[in-house]
Amino acid sequence: MLSLKTLTWATVLITVVMAGLYAILGLPPGLDTYYGVLYFHSIGIGIAALATYLVISIFNLQKYEPPIDFPISYRAYAAVVFACVGGLLYLSPFLDASLPDIPLALYVVAFILIGDVGGALFVQLAILPRKQGRTY
Repeated sequence: MLSLKTLTWATVLITVVMAGLYAILGLPPGLDTYYGVLYFHSIGIGIAALATYLVISIFNLQKYEPPIDFPISYRAYAAVVFACVGGLLYLSPFLDASLPDIPLALYVVAFILIGDVGGALFVQLAILPRKQGRTY
């Protein structure tokens, strides 16, 4: 199992690389292109994953997560990886009319995963007091 600290640093590294590529490649600051807007979402998903890790560590949710479930932190990290690969494919000069759906499909998977993470965090935090009081 990967520790929360390892996932956090990996996510920070991915987010910084994506933000650096965004700045270096000079994508339009007004985000007036479709590719620029979607590429910016890969950075936003990384920030959302970092917020997820923060909530998990503050409330010690790893201790209360069901063992049968896929950990929330892994789902957040998977969303970052899918968004990163989708963003890099959007930057690729080889992306032509025959492959435009592959990066979009990766973004759809990333958004579904990060939405699932948000819902799972909400449910975990809603039932956390009962779990701590052993009345669950």
